[in-house]
Amino acid sequence: MTTGSTKFGARPPLACEIAADRVLAGRSADAGRMVEMCSAQELAPGTVVPDLVESNLRDGTAIRHAIENALGGISGRSRDVIAILPDTAVRVVLLDLRLCLRNRKRPKR
Repeated sequence: MTTGSTKFGARPPLACEIAADRVLAGRSADAGRMVEMCSAQELAPGTVVPDLVESNLRDGTAIRHAIENALGGISGRSRDVIAILPDTAVRVVLLDLRLCLRNRKRPKR
């Protein structure tokens, strides 16, 4: 976890990562200089799937329960959480280079 604060105030002490196989949660202490508590909840295969076209979250109920369980024992009264989404879970834009090249206007000679 990193230290410091943003222009909106101090960073929340809680962080939660949603990975393809588990949900990890951690609580920082001492102004973010150390991890005070952590928790992990395993996810069934196929619950979170890297996909450029379809939804990455295939079982919303299982993911919600995993997040609640991971944060439940460590959150205390805190409600603000930093969400960590790995590259494989974040939707990206995919361009077909052939289509882009075909549609561009060619300069006249």
